[in-house]
Amino acid sequence: MSSDSARNDRTARCAAQPSGDRPSAAQQRPAQTLVTREAWGAIAYGCLTLPFTTPAATAVPEWVQLFGLALLAAAPVLRLACWRAMIAAGLRGSQRAMTTRLDEQCRDEQRVRRGALLIIGVTVVLLPIPPTWVRFWFMLGITTTALALVALITQQCGSPARLRFRCPRRRRSPAR
Repeated sequence: MSSDSARNDRTARCAAQPSGDRPSAAQQRPAQTLVTREAWGAIAYGCLTLPFTTPAATAVPEWVQLFGLALLAAAPVLRLACWRAMIAAGLRGSQRAMTTRLDEQCRDEQRVRRGALLIIGVTVVLLPIPPTWVRFWFMLGITTTALALVALITQQCGSPARLRFRCPRRRRSPAR
């Protein structure tokens, strides 16, 4: 397919779909649902624990440590459940082109598998860090909450790379 016909196809799809339409939760790919759930979990965790892990505290409370460990233990399980849902979704028919659907599914599966291994590695690295490192835990909590907010905003508004192709560019009319 030439680049002009691909651009025209993309333009036709953009024009047919209102820019404010976002897929519902049932229409989202499993990986998108996973990102949303993880981001909301991180924001809830940050809202509950950051007041108790301020730099003025002498140590991080045990319940905060256990809650964080529980979230880190649940994250790979959630990712594996998402991987299972991706495989099941891949076996069903779809209205999208087969190559597009398979490409998205392969990319999503790689991200989910990599993320599950990364979370297990992060858990192993963070376990020996003492609770007296309050500044470290506070900055980690702030960073996690900020990244979760960015993930939700990107999920809702679309990434900057995709925004560029949302609406067709105006072609300049030839000078008369």
